[in-house]
Amino acid sequence: MTCVLVVDDDELIRSALRAILERKGFDVCEAKDGVEGLAQIRHRMIDLIFVDIFMPTMDGFEFIRALRKTHGTVPVAVMSGMSLCMPFLNGNNQPPDYLRMARALGAVHTLKKPFSQDELWDVVDACLSPNEGECLGPFAGMIPELGVCGACS
Repeated sequence: MTCVLVVDDDELIRSALRAILERKGFDVCEAKDGVEGLAQIRHRMIDLIFVDIFMPTMDGFEFIRALRKTHGTVPVAVMSGMSLCMPFLNGNNQPPDYLRMARALGAVHTLKKPFSQDELWDVVDACLSPNEGECLGPFAGMIPELGVCGACS
C-alpha cells in the first residue's frame, strides 16, 4: 500500500488530508512538525510527503534540507497559504514566494492553501505516476526544456 506522510502543525489540515487520501486507499501517517516527520521516515517506508512550510520546532524548509540528506528521492509536495497574509513585504512590495523557495530546496510540487481536491489529486498523480519523462526527483522542473534531470537517470 502506498504510504503518504502529512506534516503540518494544523490538526484540521492533517485530518482532512488523511480522510481524503484514505478514501482512495492510501496509508497515511501524520506529524505535527518536521522533527516528528523525520522520525516517521526512520520507522516507515514513505512514498510521498506533504509538508507545510511554517511550523514550530522544525519548519518545512529545515525538514526538506534534512530529508534530502538521507532520503533524496522521496517526492515532497509543499503546502502553504502564508504568502497570502504575510505582514511584511520585500523591497519590491511583493510578499516572498515561499513555495518557490521550497522548490529550490527540493520540493517536487507545491500547493497554495486553500487548495481543492482536484489540485491535491493532480499532485498525487504527478508524484506517484511518472509519465512522459517527467522528473520526480528533487530537482524536478529545474530544466523543463529537457524533460528530465540528473536525479532521474
